[in-house]
Amino acid sequence: MKSLAGSARDMLITSSEKCPQHDTHLQKIKYSPESIGFVCPICQREDKDRREQQRLKEVWDDYQRSKTSRVLHDKSIFDDETLESASFKTYQTKLPEQDRNKAKAIEIAKKYLNGEVFNTILTGNAGAGKSHLAMSILKSVNEYSRPYKKCLFVSWDKVVREIRTGYFSKDSSGLDEGATIDLLTDVDLLVIDDLGAELGAIDTSKGATDYVVRLLYAVMNGRQTKSTIFTTNLTSVQIKDNYDSKTSSRIMKRSAESSIVFKETEDQRPYY
Repeated sequence: MKSLAGSARDMLITSSEKCPQHDTHLQKIKYSPESIGFVCPICQREDKDRREQQRLKEVWDDYQRSKTSRVLHDKSIFDDETLESASFKTYQTKLPEQDRNKAKAIEIAKKYLNGEVFNTILTGNAGAGKSHLAMSILKSVNEYSRPYKKCLFVSWDKVVREIRTGYFSKDSSGLDEGATIDLLTDVDLLVIDDLGAELGAIDTSKGATDYVVRLLYAVMNGRQTKSTIFTTNLTSVQIKDNYDSKTSSRIMKRSAESSIVFKETEDQRPYY
């Protein structure tokens, strides 16, 4: 009885020509169409190995993306779902201030992509486009960072409300405090949107509650070696007045050169 190897050889036609790279006789399968020429078995095997390596690389790349860049889509907490589609391309500028702030936001995104670690604060009038620019920075880092980075966008007021709901929920609604703090501290780049909204009217606010301060401090304390982007209607003085010194210090840490301030731009939300 012939061996399998012998049977396989009987199915091949060997050419007198040799592969210039491997000095191996070219072969083809018997009874194959004339259009199929002779090939080098070593070249063929190497090509198969390359394709398999590429397939495995794509599988690994997809796995890495599922753990990193997909976090932005899967885990972000929005109060305004339209922000999911925000980007630099969709940010419309009508005033010189908007042009300047968009250009500065692009430069900040480049610095994050280069691995620099610092906080960014976007402050100013409500509806001026702060959240839109923050999401644009975040999306750029999420899309172009190599290796991939975990990015996350959260509405701070909604986080606070959902955690409070979780305390009293009997049906697993709301957020778990510990798991949420872990998520917010774990990501590489975090946007905390609309800081101060949880305070209510600024004029009448007596400052953040102990609960909010403790929650925010836990997040910022865990992010001391990472970058965080804040959007807020509060001024730097109001941040210091409404949160304790340790928390406000961590918010403003390394943000002196990366603040984006809207003074002239009025509410643009109908345009976004």
